[in-house]
Amino acid sequence: MKQLAALVIPFLIVGVGASYGAEAKAQANDDVQYTVDFFWRFRPQSAWDIVIQTPGFTVEEVGEARGFQGNAGNVLIDGKRPLAKGANLEDVLRRIPATEVAYVELIYGAQAASDVGARNVVLNVVTKGGSASSTYRIEWSMNSRYRQGGAAELGTARKFGAWGVKARAEIEAVRLDYDSYERTYLGPSGDLTLFEVEDPPDDRDQVSANLEAQRDFASGASLAVSGVLEHRERFRQRLRDRYPTLDTSGPPNSMQDLRTQTDQTLVELTAEWDQPLSQRWSLRNLLFASLSDEDENQTSQVSSSSDILSNRSFTGDFLREEYIWRFAVNNSSDGVSAFDVGGELSVNTLESETVLLSGSSTMEMTEGLSVEEIRFEPFARLNFNLPGDILFEGGLSGEFVDISVRGDASTDNDASYVLPSIVLKKQFGTADTGNLVGVRISRDVSQLSFGDFVASAKFGDEQEFAGNQDLLPDDRWRYAVFSELRTKQGRALSVEAFFEDITNPLEQVAFEDGGFGIANVGDAERWGASAKLSWPLERLLPGGLLVAELEWQDSRVDDPQTGETRTLNFNLPLKSSLDFRQDLSSGRLSWGASVQFAEDQDLYFADADNPFFRGENIGAFLELTVTSRMRAKFSLDRIGGQQNGDDLLWFEPDRSGAFVGSRISRRQRSTVGSIALSGQF
Repeated sequence: MKQLAALVIPFLIVGVGASYGAEAKAQANDDVQYTVDFFWRFRPQSAWDIVIQTPGFTVEEVGEARGFQGNAGNVLIDGKRPLAKGANLEDVLRRIPATEVAYVELIYGAQAASDVGARNVVLNVVTKGGSASSTYRIEWSMNSRYRQGGAAELGTARKFGAWGVKARAEIEAVRLDYDSYERTYLGPSGDLTLFEVEDPPDDRDQVSANLEAQRDFASGASLAVSGVLEHRERFRQRLRDRYPTLDTSGPPNSMQDLRTQTDQTLVELTAEWDQPLSQRWSLRNLLFASLSDEDENQTSQVSSSSDILSNRSFTGDFLREEYIWRFAVNNSSDGVSAFDVGGELSVNTLESETVLLSGSSTMEMTEGLSVEEIRFEPFARLNFNLPGDILFEGGLSGEFVDISVRGDASTDNDASYVLPSIVLKKQFGTADTGNLVGVRISRDVSQLSFGDFVASAKFGDEQEFAGNQDLLPDDRWRYAVFSELRTKQGRALSVEAFFEDITNPLEQVAFEDGGFGIANVGDAERWGASAKLSWPLERLLPGGLLVAELEWQDSRVDDPQTGETRTLNFNLPLKSSLDFRQDLSSGRLSWGASVQFAEDQDLYFADADNPFFRGENIGAFLELTVTSRMRAKFSLDRIGGQQNGDDLLWFEPDRSGAFVGSRISRRQRSTVGSIALSGQF
């Protein structure tokens, strides 16, 4: 019944709203604006510095799903979503100097249409345009073991004739490791069977370049193009000394050398043409193409002082391509209503080759797989303002998917979904506070990971996974209530509570042939709440600001192996943080501290329970404005160290069987100090 109601109601309200929009009287714009002067005490160097200091606003990053439709963040730039699909919002906003920002506005009403989907609130960064400026950032970090890392970034915005051009280049090299990493193996009765001491250096290098250009024409049309080139390399070597007891004073009985090398190159090209059709109607066309080439090599060698005990290797080659055509016809009537209708056609492919060897030639597994997905998503959305300061956002979209898999076995899966969405918001208070309460009902389906079709291995955790070609995306109905409260003094409170009814959730299971992999497991539920509080401390501490965030959730699913009720995989019960900063009245010095509180999470494999924890993380910083165009920041992260760990409890043949042993892992990270110089010129 609820599915039928949520499907029919959008059609009815869209029809009523269309007629109402033609007769409605223009209402006052209740969106909240913050000029650059509001943020001046933070000495921002880029648009990112402005956005993260907007009271009560939390950036929701662009997703990594295929296509544009399901990837929208909650930040617009001059009323449009960022053009580059692969770039995250922080990267995009860092390319815009703070001097180029005119103001930011929190959008609650009809202006926020299909570029961001159904959101409680959207932040629009309005730029001045026309002037030339550049930004830079240089950062260096080191921990107590003298492991170093560095990053450099340069961005510029220029006018070349009729073209406005933004470019950014970044290089980053980081070496991560632990102060200590110990793994204790216990038998079913709790007796010690093995003790490992690990040294896991982890080197990560990245080079990227982004270019974006836009031109406006006399006809009112505009053309925007962008390109992204990125290369990443990661090398991780895990050296494990193995002892029969907890006494590590003598030589180890055996040693394990685990090495993982990953190389990935990404190229993206985007072009968008925005053409006005009349005074109120416009047509937008977007073309996108991307290519990702990734190579992965893993080796595991176990040896004693005199002999090689085992030698295994895993190699994987993955070539991904994506092509998108997105079109939309938009209608806007001075903030009273907004209507858009369009569609998105995308083609995604994966060509993979994986090989698992024991010794130098014994073949355990080889698999060549080809996956092609053709997806079409039509959509229609109508946002309008009702009498009594009530905002309506209605949406109806479809999803038609055809996935073909070719390899040792061939399958063809097709599915279609109707995805309605209804949001009602009630504004109250004065026009410059933006207070509101609202409700949302929506249906969504996830995208299947092509990686779940393909066999994979994680030698470091003694895990191997079979691919599964017979998968369906999980189907979620979400019901939420939310509230946004703000004052003229900059205080803000955002609260949301939700419930999700999930069909076909994806969990790891044991297959009939004895392998482990991902499969659909029936039905599940998830519920939770989140809150963010921003509270200026002017009366107590001039220039002080306190920000607290809290997320809580729980879930329920019938375990596919044991039949018992448990939480969903990756359920994070509680996540919380507290941030404080003070900007001194001189305007040249700021300082602050933060704490991310400890977190616990439960994971479930087909043959193991895997609870893990992440310890408390305390940080502090000191910012000094050297000149009006240069800022220095000194930071400490993980003050006093941070301990992480997990317990792996094994069962045979799977978790419905007998308990056969456990592995207790404890990892200690040390304090990291960093120095960053950033500015504009």
